[in-house]
Amino acid sequence: MYAHCLKANGGSTIDGYNVTVTANAVGNAVVQAGLNTYNITVVDGDLAVTGVVKYDPVIYTHGDASGKGQPYMYCGSLISDGSQAGEKETHYTVNDSRYTITGIKCVEDSAADIKYADGKLSGTLHIADTAEYANYNKGETVTIETNLTDTDGNIWTQTDKLYVASNPVAGHTIGTQQMWGNWGNHVNMLPLIYVAENSYGNTDRKTYTGTHQICNAYNVEDANSLVYKKDTTSIGNLLSSSAGDKLAGLGDNNNSGGSTGSQSNLLEVKDSSTVSAYYYYDMSSDTNMGITRNNSDGTRFSLKLGITPISVSGGNADGAAIDFPSNDKLNYFTGDGFTADRVYFDSYSLGVAAKQYETITGTTSVAANNTATMSGVAELQAHLNTTFKSAGTKNVTNWLNLGLNFQVKVCNKSNERTPYNEAVSKVRVSTDYTKETWDKYTTALLNTEAYLNNYTLLTTDETTQDVGTVLDSTYTGLTKRADFTELEKVVEQNKAAYDKGFAGNVTDTDQNKYTVDSWQNFENAYKAGTDLLAQYPEKGRNNVAGFTVGPDSAEKTTQTPQPS
Repeated sequence: MYAHCLKANGGSTIDGYNVTVTANAVGNAVVQAGLNTYNITVVDGDLAVTGVVKYDPVIYTHGDASGKGQPYMYCGSLISDGSQAGEKETHYTVNDSRYTITGIKCVEDSAADIKYADGKLSGTLHIADTAEYANYNKGETVTIETNLTDTDGNIWTQTDKLYVASNPVAGHTIGTQQMWGNWGNHVNMLPLIYVAENSYGNTDRKTYTGTHQICNAYNVEDANSLVYKKDTTSIGNLLSSSAGDKLAGLGDNNNSGGSTGSQSNLLEVKDSSTVSAYYYYDMSSDTNMGITRNNSDGTRFSLKLGITPISVSGGNADGAAIDFPSNDKLNYFTGDGFTADRVYFDSYSLGVAAKQYETITGTTSVAANNTATMSGVAELQAHLNTTFKSAGTKNVTNWLNLGLNFQVKVCNKSNERTPYNEAVSKVRVSTDYTKETWDKYTTALLNTEAYLNNYTLLTTDETTQDVGTVLDSTYTGLTKRADFTELEKVVEQNKAAYDKGFAGNVTDTDQNKYTVDSWQNFENAYKAGTDLLAQYPEKGRNNVAGFTVGPDSAEKTTQTPQPS
């Protein structure tokens, strides 16, 4: 047998012998062997596609909690999947319902086990899993290959450049106060965490003079997940200088009091000389961690600071209300280019309380391929007062001042993002274009994607790869590949007639079926077709240009995404 895509080692089969079928080209064929019928599809295993799957720019990983604290506070190979408060997530979207993901792998990590379900990645990735990646601005660009199958059974590969970093710990300040009076029968306990939400906590700060310690709260995110127990010698299970590899907090504790008389203490936990938390803001992107872009050109954005209440328990622990005195100058926010929707938080009772937020809005006008640094300082004062009777009414009063210094690193990658967004706005397949122009295009596409997804690169000067304008030129230079499919079909359909020749096709009863001239025209056309196929053999056709240039020519339109 012979078909365009298959050929066998004989025209008939003999019982007890094998028939060898060789793939000759992409296509479908039916093989009859005895009483058995085989439908065989030959697909190209080197098919490439762009624009089908959209990933979040960063894959975050973390370790296991070998000590106190959340797992995401440790470096490791577990892909963050949001299963614990504080874990990030990496989402993906399939933009064309004709394609189904069949596998995801990382070229740089053969041991990776990347799982995908419900639009979210999980599994393991061994890239940012060592101590050096505890740094808030350390990560690696990796090559992600996504295997896809379309509705026709063809197998495709989409290649992306994503950034991998260790799941950051948000910059935070934690203070714990325990005041006691009347021989310890009345204990005033005031613990609180002030958090720069979804920030990159400063892991460069290693030491601090005085009573403060570089630490992590054991749980930065979950209100009331931590419990402050009555304990005059320690701070219980709240914070530690060994809670994780990525220490991004500043903490302090006070235990004091007296047997008689009113007691009062102010605990300040702040560092006015050091940045507590960083944010990276690309004005052209909607996927900046911790920052919301508020308008299309990115000149307005917002972030959140929050307070995380801590539950209190223990004998004689008074449960009065925590408030934030509105007349106190230490509840404030300041920063050029920033405004705050509120300064004072709502009072709440010790025990179960909701997390509260203040929204910080920023304005900027950074030009393309330029940068700016915006700084803000926030401070709050929490207050708790309880009373007891001992030779009159006495007060046990706590004052807790917590401060956060944060910094927003602003950039504008719009010159590169605009051509990238245009390039991936449609599904494009390698079989539509010559190999030379496709390779140039996808190289520029990946270089640009790597730059856009690496939040630590703020300008093109910080990358050695050509991005942006090169992508634009290679995109417009995509050249359609010549399509030999129909010619192959016609040649195959007429091969038997051509092989018989004129005499073999005209019988005594059918002398007038063909004229001599028409048969000669047929032979000439058939030979021209076979000569063209011989001139451009199957393996070399991927670089034969058609007669049109440009990715969106009317002669062969691109595949537009279909809704899932």
